[in-house]
Amino acid sequence: MLKKRLWFLAFALIMLLCACGQPEPNSDLEFPKISWDMTPEEVLKAYGISREEAALYEEGEQEIRLRLDNVELFGQTAEHVFINFADFSGNEDLAEKKEIYKLYEIKAYYEQSSDMKAVKDKLDQAYGSTIPAYYHFMPLTLDQMREDAYKESDNAKYWGNSLLKDVIPEEHLEAYKEQWKFYQIGLNDDNWDFFKDNARMVVVIMADNEGENGKAISWNAKNLAVYHTISSQIDNK
Repeated sequence: MLKKRLWFLAFALIMLLCACGQPEPNSDLEFPKISWDMTPEEVLKAYGISREEAALYEEGEQEIRLRLDNVELFGQTAEHVFINFADFSGNEDLAEKKEIYKLYEIKAYYEQSSDMKAVKDKLDQAYGSTIPAYYHFMPLTLDQMREDAYKESDNAKYWGNSLLKDVIPEEHLEAYKEQWKFYQIGLNDDNWDFFKDNARMVVVIMADNEGENGKAISWNAKNLAVYHTISSQIDNK
């Protein structure tokens, strides 16, 4: 009996040590070397390149688009990585200040020969378990919105973090609803509850399909960017 207890204690200690050696999943679902609060210049610096050395650095109206090529990403080489920033402030007087541009979307495209199952294993290590489904919201009209549910499959895997309902302060719920309508076309009083109960702050999507751009990962953090924008507006009132 004593030997069994000693063996059990030793086994438990080994499992505890192994668990302590495992890195915690990135709950913010951030891209390697990048955090969601980085400016375009900070992202370039993180990858050790200048604007001129980037495959693409494009400034449009209220948006900045950056492209990196041949990036080692989750164990395979991504041919192209598009990193998008937008000005969510709506303040034209601040448009020239690059620090107001918020990182909200990243898309990485792999070669057809890439082993996406190996990529998925790395994503699990980085972000934890997948989610079985997520909702994507698209405008139908200025005041109507489509709610599409995408379910996990052999060729599509999803990771998602907090739902909006879990992060929006209850005392400011009405203010967030009214402000969010400016950023999500089709959002209205009737569909707001469904939106906040099912929309996630950040979603990561991995696709493993045949054909051009069929093997890819995308990061969508628009809701996170909108949340921080509205939060700062409420705090400054």
